[in-house]
Amino acid sequence: MFAPVRSSGCFVYFEGQLPDIPACQLLDTLVAGLDIADVASISTRNRFLSWSKLRQKKVDAALDDSTTLSISLLVGTPQDVRLGGAITLRLDGKFPELESPALAWVGAESQRWPATVFVRVARDWLRIAAEHGKVLSGGVLAAADLRDVVVETTQVFHTYAGEEPDTSPRSFRGKMQREKPASEARERIRRVYPITLLGPKFASQINASKLAAAGARNLEHINGSIIFDATPDLREAWSREYLAETVELRRLLWPLTFQNPADDPDRKGRR
Repeated sequence: MFAPVRSSGCFVYFEGQLPDIPACQLLDTLVAGLDIADVASISTRNRFLSWSKLRQKKVDAALDDSTTLSISLLVGTPQDVRLGGAITLRLDGKFPELESPALAWVGAESQRWPATVFVRVARDWLRIAAEHGKVLSGGVLAAADLRDVVVETTQVFHTYAGEEPDTSPRSFRGKMQREKPASEARERIRRVYPITLLGPKFASQINASKLAAAGARNLEHINGSIIFDATPDLREAWSREYLAETVELRRLLWPLTFQNPADDPDRKGRR
């Protein structure tokens, strides 16, 4: 059960296996930046999660064990999640054409971790990814609740017992059900986020001056990647205000995106 309050999220896709150094830096940055060393739990089980207190020796063991696919973090309890995240260390490799790229993601409720605090950590995540990993893309966003953050960043749906989720075309879940599978992230970016990371594969296809002209701000160029802000603060990527502010950016980057109909900059002109 995820915290039913406004939350923030960050995710990054990588090409291939995530090297140990950036994996450690991502984890250390998150733990220190959000001050969760004493409250976080960790799981290194690949299927059925078994939580225990975060300890460096568990992290080291996961990095050394070739069968450990990911490190997961939790603050709260499985019945009341306040922060969740995971860092993919290794890909399974059984069905590479269907498998999602290596993913690092984190979501946190904004009462305990305000957006201003979260953004500092999230932007450091994007920088670390750009500096050290073969990064594909990433983003930082806000959402109405923590479950929406988890669904947005992982593309994994969560339905509570007895719930009949809203799947109408205009609902968050309805829009996410039209999203292309995460395996497509090797060839396209998801969408324009309030803070967006374009890895070298995608940054090389966009003129930075055109990004700025379309409204991108705070552009950073790191190791062939580009990080930019689409809005001055975190917004929900499908909120009316966000869509209104990012028309030109979404139009410029539309050919590189998953092209979810909800992101179409010209959709209002269509029947």
